[in-house]
Amino acid sequence: MINLEVFFRNHFNTDKISDDKMDLFAQDHIARLKTNNPENIYDPVITDTETAYNGYFSSKTKESVSAAQKEAATVNVEKYAKEFIDLVSMKEGIIRGTWGKESSQYQEFYPHGITEYTKATRATMNELMERYLQTATKYAAELPANFIDIFTALINNYTTSRNLQLGKMGDVSGDKLETAQNRDILETQLMSNVLVIANNNIGNTDVMKVYFTQHYIERSGRSQGDPLAPDEYLTGKVAAGGKSEILHGGFTGDSEFIFKNTGTTTLQFYTANLPDDPVPGTVLEIAAGQEATALASALGSEENMFLMVYNLDIENEGEYAVGEVTGE
Repeated sequence: MINLEVFFRNHFNTDKISDDKMDLFAQDHIARLKTNNPENIYDPVITDTETAYNGYFSSKTKESVSAAQKEAATVNVEKYAKEFIDLVSMKEGIIRGTWGKESSQYQEFYPHGITEYTKATRATMNELMERYLQTATKYAAELPANFIDIFTALINNYTTSRNLQLGKMGDVSGDKLETAQNRDILETQLMSNVLVIANNNIGNTDVMKVYFTQHYIERSGRSQGDPLAPDEYLTGKVAAGGKSEILHGGFTGDSEFIFKNTGTTTLQFYTANLPDDPVPGTVLEIAAGQEATALASALGSEENMFLMVYNLDIENEGEYAVGEVTGE
């Protein structure tokens, strides 16, 4: 029995197609529509698709900018937090030398010792900073002249960066929602295009390849979390200037992979929290025809669940093969 429902489903409405893959797929489809437009019959389709794509691309770019700004703010937050911890540790000698380690004054500065500061989290950092500054202000007359000024400047820098970071987190959340809404519009438009083109070419399935390049949105048959079997290699292609998901789950920070660049472009391998995250600084770069091994922990945070590849060449498609070193 033929299931006619399949023609009414939106096959692009799936989280198995990342935002970057959807972007590349839509760009390629629009270019193919313009090239293969007999007697301009697809002019209305092209106009509607470009409108949908431009809205999607604009919000996706905005989201990427906000994410980058959030990461920059996060770097500053971590920088000033570390400087505060280092400064508190360094000034402990002054506090101890002024009043003694068993004094009540020392206990006000370090009620739980230096360890309370070195093990501070973002949730406790503001409280620790404020407490230390208030205590230093209380005993300002007995401390070096610039003691409070140093802490005040550092804490102000931290607070400014932290507020910016929190604001950018809100921006990213809002931008993600906007991107998702505009993606829905694009997905609907693309599915409409499939039906329009199919209606004009009933019985001629070869036409599909004229208007759509499926490898941009294809996924391997692996299930999420499946580890690689011994001697198993995941092979694939990555679009020019694009990135692609190799593996979702099934590995830890201790997993060691062998990366083979089987194409003609330079590739970068890394791990990510989400496939659409920016390419980080921790990458393994491999030239064409070369191979290398690396632990997953060397390619990004050990909490990351996606093994990714990025193609540095903006003109040529890349190819790769990835396997896991089993130690056998």
